[in-house]
Amino acid sequence: MVESVTQNSCAIRNKDTILRKPVEEMASDNFLLILDNVWNEDTEKWEDLRNCLLGITRNPQSRILVTTRKENAAWVMGTLPGYMHHPSKLVDEECWSIIKGRGFGKYSCIPPKLEAIGKDIAKKCGGVPLVAKVIEGTLSNKSDKNEWLLIKDSSVWGSFDLDNGILHVLKLSFDRLPSSSLRQCFAYCSVFPKDFDIKRENLIQLWMVEGLLQSCEGSQVEMKIIGNKYFNDLVLNSLFQDVERDVYGNIKTCKMHDIVHELALFVSKVETLVWEKNGSMNSAYHVRHLSVISAGNDVPTIPAGVSTKLRSLFSRVDVFKNMPKEPTSLRVLDFRDAKVEKLPSFGKLKHLRYLDISRTNIRKLPKSFTKLYHLQTLSIMNCNLERLLKGTRKLVSLRHIYFDEEKIMPVKIGRLTSLRTLRCFYVGKEKGQKIEELGCLSQLRRELKIYNLEHVEGKAEARRAKLQEKTEINELELLWSYKRGGYSNDKEVLEGLKPCLNLKSLMIVNYRGDNLPS
Repeated sequence: MVESVTQNSCAIRNKDTILRKPVEEMASDNFLLILDNVWNEDTEKWEDLRNCLLGITRNPQSRILVTTRKENAAWVMGTLPGYMHHPSKLVDEECWSIIKGRGFGKYSCIPPKLEAIGKDIAKKCGGVPLVAKVIEGTLSNKSDKNEWLLIKDSSVWGSFDLDNGILHVLKLSFDRLPSSSLRQCFAYCSVFPKDFDIKRENLIQLWMVEGLLQSCEGSQVEMKIIGNKYFNDLVLNSLFQDVERDVYGNIKTCKMHDIVHELALFVSKVETLVWEKNGSMNSAYHVRHLSVISAGNDVPTIPAGVSTKLRSLFSRVDVFKNMPKEPTSLRVLDFRDAKVEKLPSFGKLKHLRYLDISRTNIRKLPKSFTKLYHLQTLSIMNCNLERLLKGTRKLVSLRHIYFDEEKIMPVKIGRLTSLRTLRCFYVGKEKGQKIEELGCLSQLRRELKIYNLEHVEGKAEARRAKLQEKTEINELELLWSYKRGGYSNDKEVLEGLKPCLNLKSLMIVNYRGDNLPS
């Protein structure tokens, strides 16, 4: 809510402090608050939120609109009978308009051999928009009559009105995905909570470290291409929805519809467990991917027979407190936003490839961190780390590193020659912090911000960054500090930082040169 009002990311955790933000922004205004896809039926939590909202404004013109699949959730939130609306199902013709929409375009002529089949499929959708949408994705650009008949004549339509009937119908689309590895990638998404904003870049990295992207030659570049193709395939099949794009039209994030998320859990073959609160894990020996999303102090006990088989662990609480045996097979450890202050020793986690401790209170990393030789992704955004260990430069497999403070930038980062993602670089005066460290990072891509350019001595030193050779960087930001004194060599430095011609965006901040280089 705060991020929607202020249009900025929010790192605040204290509730009273959070509340002051929308009060400042909206105190004199009416507001329309939309709470989409509400599941919570906890009266106490709703009353708490309601009192907070009353603290923002008591203007009677303000309104709250809630959508939910659970009628009891609407009652708990105090919805009056006259204000509760139950959307009616679509008519068959409306389902047909959805199915034919993207597959042939709004104004394209539908082949007669397919129209009759398509209308029969539309009747079977039972007026459920999601079913029609997913079927549309499955049949998109398919002109083979047999493909359509396979959907129409499937036996699963007979279970549509039974419990989980929609799941079985949606599974038609899952079964029609073109490869087993793509189906595995979709099933892996069950590890995320419902209504979760899935970041495209992070998801592809997770698929990669889990070994779900099958590459003929085993090259990382090829796997990245395969990952992007898989992501796009899931969007085209409407298994991913609510996409958000950047200014260039590239998809940044997406979501899964609740029922599609249930489908992902269904097809994951009990390898995924999303633990919310209470419940034992004593019989969860089949689980390979565990997500603990408890918002309170509930911490599950993870038996040794479960922990040693885990490959992915996403948690918002310190599960290591109740884990008698280390998860020696772990590849993914995601503690983003977790109530964690200390990490365990990584001595036996030699397979770890993905580590995210962003927005935590962790101040120090264990010395064994420098032995994570297979680590590919490290995210330490907006956390309380005092510094990174000097041995970080030994993590030669590291491909993606995310940080936002100068004090935690690795010294001698130029030795991490496998890096693809480095969003920011802070130029220092000491050896191992100079701009020449960028010279060896030839595989950097997408965006790069270079700070403290006043520390670069001249054109020759600037050239050692070899920006012109970094052909996959498309957004570059060059920043000098605002408060600086002494001789200004900005123009010389800028001449040495000539970027590649593939650049889409260039921003220059606090430049003091008389003019720009030609």
